[in-house]
Amino acid sequence: MQRQVQAEATEKGKHPSQRLAVDLAHACYATGKADEGAKIMRQVAAENHEDPHLIGHITQVFERTGQSDAGKAILDEVGKEIIELNNRGVMAARSSDLAGAVPLLIRAAEQVPNLQFLVNAAKAIYTLMDQKGWDNDLAARALGYLQRAQRKDRKSAKVASARQLYMTVAKKYGMPIENS
Repeated sequence: MQRQVQAEATEKGKHPSQRLAVDLAHACYATGKADEGAKIMRQVAAENHEDPHLIGHITQVFERTGQSDAGKAILDEVGKEIIELNNRGVMAARSSDLAGAVPLLIRAAEQVPNLQFLVNAAKAIYTLMDQKGWDNDLAARALGYLQRAQRKDRKSAKVASARQLYMTVAKKYGMPIENS
């Protein structure tokens, strides 16, 4: 069912409801498919760890299904993974190792596509291209991250900063600015 909901949302150019995903995970737990439920919960928690309401909903589902300890363990593990990925990427960027930071931040954005990781990856890619030259594949990836971040929070100052960097670098290399 989750794959069907995901496919339908993708066809419409939208993201599936995260609350619906949590409810699907609840159904998995209730029908004895704990592994599938845990997989869904990990993904939703990773993508939305900054949303206290959704994390509260996840916690309630774990409590209702008698999985409080497992739920706490999953949320703690996801939190640790997020912190480690972020720290490694940020440390590489701070040490001016953009060539090393970009792959780490891409991995972080792919594994945990929350707003901060999407913006970090996009900005690192644009900064690297600003220094080393335009790369169509990297530019397309960064634009995708920027667009996903905008869908999460169009008014975010972080997103606006990344968009400005995109426009600056694209103009520098005479590339057309795509609407995002």
